[in-house]
Amino acid sequence: MALLRFFGRALFSSYFVADGVGMITSPDKGAERVATTTDRIVPLVQRVLPEGASDALPEDPKTWSRIFGCMQVAGGALYTLGLGRRFGALLLAISAVPKALNARDEEGSSLVPLSLLGAAIVATRDRNGKPSLSWRAEQARKEACKAVDRKADKVNRKAKKAAKKAEKKLNKTRKSFK
Repeated sequence: MALLRFFGRALFSSYFVADGVGMITSPDKGAERVATTTDRIVPLVQRVLPEGASDALPEDPKTWSRIFGCMQVAGGALYTLGLGRRFGALLLAISAVPKALNARDEEGSSLVPLSLLGAAIVATRDRNGKPSLSWRAEQARKEACKAVDRKADKVNRKAKKAAKKAEKKLNKTRKSFK
């Protein structure tokens, strides 16, 4: 199953890595895709950030194209290698947002960015076949309760055995005084 997961992650992230390399090497093409999104979002973020930080936020679409390209390459590599699957998938999801927002209805091509965004969002929840942390904690709690119950039963049996022994000695001692 691990090999199947690896190939599935590699196939999924290969699109993002190839697209990210394209956005880094030729940012003019990538700038066209991210320009409308960054033109809307950057001013909103600049209003929220403090003055020093908002001045450092780039406004040039080419720069954002390179940033999103780097996010795609890094996210794709992390997700494929399984080193930071969930973080890598988060980078892929964030980098897919501009394309999903700019999706046009050109012969169904708008579904591709949206479906990739959805798949990246689902991938952020990937636990590599392992149950969630809350489920594991609940199972550990149940197992601890069972262990405590077993120990308590053992202690009770020993206490009953000791009580019987003490009662026998007491009865013996009483008989000897009569």
